[in-house]
Order: sequence, then C-alpha cells, then structure tokens
Amino acid sequence: MMFIVPGQPASMPRPIFSTRGGFARALTPPNAVSYKAQVLSALRDAMDAGDASRISDGAVEVEISAFFGRPKSHCRKRAPFPGDEPMPWGKDVDNIAKIVLDAMNGWAWRDDSQITQLTVRKIMAAQDAAPRVVVEYRPTTGR
Repeated sequence: MMFIVPGQPASMPRPIFSTRGGFARALTPPNAVSYKAQVLSALRDAMDAGDASRISDGAVEVEISAFFGRPKSHCRKRAPFPGDEPMPWGKDVDNIAKIVLDAMNGWAWRDDSQITQLTVRKIMAAQDAAPRVVVEYRPTTGR
C-alpha cells in the first residue's frame, strides 16, 4: 500500500523534559504530535480508498521517500532544475523514519518490530514539485 503525506517532511525532535512534583517526565513536542496526526490521516484515507486490511500480523517492508522543497537559492527562471536529486544535508533519515513509523504503529502493523526492511530517501524535489513524503509498505516476501 502506498500513500502520500503532503507538506514539508518532518523529523522526530528530542523530547521535552520537565519535572512535576519532584518527578521527571518526557513529553513529545507539539509539532511532532501534529505531524504524526497528519501521517495517520493520510494513511487512513489511503486505507479507506483501497482494500487494505488495517493491521498486518507478519513481517513488513517499508520505503519512505521524503521530498523536501527546493530553496529559492536553487531555483532558476530561465533553465529550471530538471528533477529530483539526492539531498545529503538537513534532517537525519533515522528521525524522518521514526516519526512516520511511530504514527503508523497500531494501524499498518501491530508493532514496528515487525519491520524487516526499511529504506529511507531524502530528496530535493524538482523546482515545480511540492514537498511531500511518499510511504509504501507491503508484506515481506519469502526469499
């Protein structure tokens, strides 16, 4: 199953630590919570449109392609950049994967320990393309 999360890709930030009543606690930052909700909404819409079962019980392969918006300094009017290209700077791929996989936990699979193969790509989108995250997951085939 494949689905697209529109907008600039996000990564899992560090937790916010605080104390209350002498006890320490860790909180997920609000921007991470809202991005997880956006990922889950895109997943639910794709599940409603397709005939996918809600939860996979077996091993799963996941591919995540994060397309980042091109900075204005990389845009040309006369000869636009032709297409997508790898982006070796910016957010870490492990944090991009973490926020997406955490949002899908309990919906696409029971636990992310079921993921046997994970591929994450950071890509600078073509000049006229919108930023987005493309997620594809499927049961692992026997090899």
